[in-house]
Amino acid sequence: MDSALVLKNPVLKIMNDEIESVIQKISDTYGIPIDELRKCYNHTCLTIKYGIKKRVKRKIETCNQCMGRKIDMEQCTRSRKEGSEYCLSHQKSLKFGRIDDNMENKPLKKKNRKKKDEYIETKKIKLGDEFYLLDNNNNIYTFNVTQPKYLGLYNHDNQQIINNI
Repeated sequence: MDSALVLKNPVLKIMNDEIESVIQKISDTYGIPIDELRKCYNHTCLTIKYGIKKRVKRKIETCNQCMGRKIDMEQCTRSRKEGSEYCLSHQKSLKFGRIDDNMENKPLKKKNRKKKDEYIETKKIKLGDEFYLLDNNNNIYTFNVTQPKYLGLYNHDNQQIINNI
């Protein structure tokens, strides 16, 4: 193996070890010099740089910092656009005001999120001349897919609805 190979990823090391093992077996089986095989099938190009590049934050002087207020009621950390006291976002909207406003630190109301509809898995059954919806717990409902009404429990033995409510 090439000495310049940098193994930063344990998976890469395992893979390179396995390739080296296969090259060794081919060399032994067919009598080909191992150095010759390594030259033909150079696997050192599999080097992978593993990790995330660290982000370098630049420090903005206070006099060049946007005057807008963020959702956390702190000053915006972006730089001002030329000829303005605000960054591009705060030029469009000052939802939380300016940082030098005398705004009390009021807790913000969270937006009401719509609850997902809850579904009960049912199957369609026919009793006499009418259709009903039956769930896995033998609860039986009217055959109204959008607003079914609970009728009671279904008895499979005599095919009747019991416990009418």
